Amino acid sequence: MRTIILAIAAIFIGKVIAIFNYNIGFNITFFLIFIFILVPQTFIMPKVRHFEKTAKKRLKDSGLNAATIHPKIFRIPRRGVRISSVQLLLVAEVKEDTYWIVCGSWWFGCIINKLRIYRQENGNFREIYITHNKQD
Repeated sequence: MRTIILAIAAIFIGKVIAIFNYNIGFNITFFLIFIFILVPQTFIMPKVRHFEKTAKKRLKDSGLNAATIHPKIFRIPRRGVRISSVQLLLVAEVKEDTYWIVCGSWWFGCIINKLRIYRQENGNFREIYITHNKQD
């Protein structure tokens, strides 16, 4: 949804500017799409290990020893978990419980060093931890 909203906004802004100057309007459209859609996508894979390490540390600090933490590539929208296409989703298995870790911000993806940890309970998700742009 985020990608569609940003693409429509970039095209609209570019078209409005193109009324006055076609070249600048095209360049603004390309620049906005590049900065807000393509750049955040490139930060996902290089930061997987960093976010896995940080999530494991946060779960351990909470008294939970995660058996496995792995990225979830195919994301099915779940009630209670808000995730965009530029965020990394990790799934942690702790005994019989499942924790979903959403990494990055909704707008800027993994450029922003942020974690949200959700616990899955009876099909619903409850947010149990959040950190905002802290360097570890």
